[in-house]
Amino acid sequence: MAALNNSQTNVASSMETNDLHEEKKDEMLGSSSDFIGEMAINQPEVLSGYQLYLLVFSISLAGFLYSLDVTIIVTAIPTITTHFHTIEDIGWYGSAYLITLCSCAPVIGKLYQYYNSKVTAFIFIIIFEIGSLICGIAPSSIALVIGRAVAGIGGAGIFSGGLTIVAQSTTKEQRGRLVALIYIFSMVGSIISPIIGGALTERTSWRWCFYINLPAGGVTLAVLAFIRIPENREKTNKKKPTFGEAINRLDPIGFALFAPFCVMLLISLQWGGSTHPWNSSTIIGLFIGSGLCLFVFLFWEHRRGDTAMIPLSMLRQHIFYSSCLVTAAQYGSMNLFSYYLPVWFQTVLGVDPILSGVYFMATAATLIVTMFLTGVIGSIIFIQIHPSIVPIPVSLGFLNAHLHTFSFLIGAKLGTPAMFSILGNGISTIGSGLMGTFTPSSHTAAWAGFQVLAGLGRGMTLQQPINAVQQTLDPAKMAVGTSIVIFCQFFGGALILAVAEVDFSTSLRSALKQYAPGVDANLIFDVGAAGVRDAVTSEQLPGVLRAYNQAVVNVFYLGCAVSGLAFLAAWGMGLGTTKKSKPADVEEV
Repeated sequence: MAALNNSQTNVASSMETNDLHEEKKDEMLGSSSDFIGEMAINQPEVLSGYQLYLLVFSISLAGFLYSLDVTIIVTAIPTITTHFHTIEDIGWYGSAYLITLCSCAPVIGKLYQYYNSKVTAFIFIIIFEIGSLICGIAPSSIALVIGRAVAGIGGAGIFSGGLTIVAQSTTKEQRGRLVALIYIFSMVGSIISPIIGGALTERTSWRWCFYINLPAGGVTLAVLAFIRIPENREKTNKKKPTFGEAINRLDPIGFALFAPFCVMLLISLQWGGSTHPWNSSTIIGLFIGSGLCLFVFLFWEHRRGDTAMIPLSMLRQHIFYSSCLVTAAQYGSMNLFSYYLPVWFQTVLGVDPILSGVYFMATAATLIVTMFLTGVIGSIIFIQIHPSIVPIPVSLGFLNAHLHTFSFLIGAKLGTPAMFSILGNGISTIGSGLMGTFTPSSHTAAWAGFQVLAGLGRGMTLQQPINAVQQTLDPAKMAVGTSIVIFCQFFGGALILAVAEVDFSTSLRSALKQYAPGVDANLIFDVGAAGVRDAVTSEQLPGVLRAYNQAVVNVFYLGCAVSGLAFLAAWGMGLGTTKKSKPADVEEV
């Protein structure tokens, strides 16, 4: 009887234990289910299929127009000055676009951060179209300058906003190659814009350099209208902000300090050495004014904290400020060579502008192809580094096997953007340095081969700062971060190009004294690069060409130094920093 009681007790105890295990199992399954459900809810929404293709097409087309508008006016300027019977505003035709673009870039990031991305993009495309229309119908030179300034505001919102929209609409493994594709369209626009501008001016009218934006912009608007763009906007609280709160979000005081800083600094660089001497009171006053505005702006941004137009806490992240420095140096070096290589071809080699453009294709074609391949390879490497995030659906064969080892040895430690940026800037530094060996008797293999080397390096690096920032920042901060990088891209390009112009002018005057002492330096500057061979005698020409070659080569050495700076800064873009930061709570202001 006692044995039977013990047996019943053991059975009851075993049943209780089994029930307890079942309860814990159900609890664990429930918790796991809740966790999976929460992950599904928090998973960022992305586009796929035809909507993704249409989005990339529309953003790429917008980026093409934005870059096209930067330099399309270059070949039309002589005709425009003849039409308006003035040369006083020549410098403003290009700088008005650049000044408003740089001044507005940071505040545009705040707009994309807090407000509907699709609506914001629509507004800036329309502003760009209005600016283009004003330029096309401009009755005076001043009206043309105003139109260029308006178009610059729209252009600032188109490119940085487009990159932000693509980032929030795609997965990480897609982002690299899609950003590369957008940059390729942008680069194509920059490269062919003088050719298109010249053809339109010659065959129709210079006004079509701006009218061309209207139908293309309309196509972009029409395509975007049918796409549902995912939103990653910050929600500071549930209630709708008042008008005053909405304005305060954008940091209007910060913008009122930042815009004059950009305007005064860029105007001083535009006027210095041409309109006014560098030591004139006008230029010195502009430099002092820009410095004071910058000082007060930084003080104000520090006071605003994370709600600032340019959050200083973001600038303290080494991957972020390294990316900004890299993109400024990259585009500065690229602008420098894009401007002075044609000068070398047309002056030293004596070719016409069309053939000069053909010669420059050694750089352009290599750069574009490398950008595309880098985007594809970068996506593959990302898959190899993060197999749990992105399962590999198909075998990549020989390339997959070798990239697997390469990814974990280098990519997983540095991060893909830093890896490509270090390698690419190292190659472009070498290529830029070799271009400093150019002489009037350089063979085709030399000037073409060194261009290919430099283009290979730049094609690997141009989109990497954007990729690094978008991989690092929280999605809610991505719009502001992207706009700051775009600002550095154009501001750095303008700044370094201005330094190159000073270097070229100083070097040319010095070299003319050495190689052509009997030639008036002012005459050489007045006739321009295309008129040098007709302005001097056959006996003087060899010395003048040597002087021109020396001046351009000195600029190439500057480009080599700037590429070297980008190489050093690129190391700060990686070293395990591609993890996303924890989202910070944004205080309503």
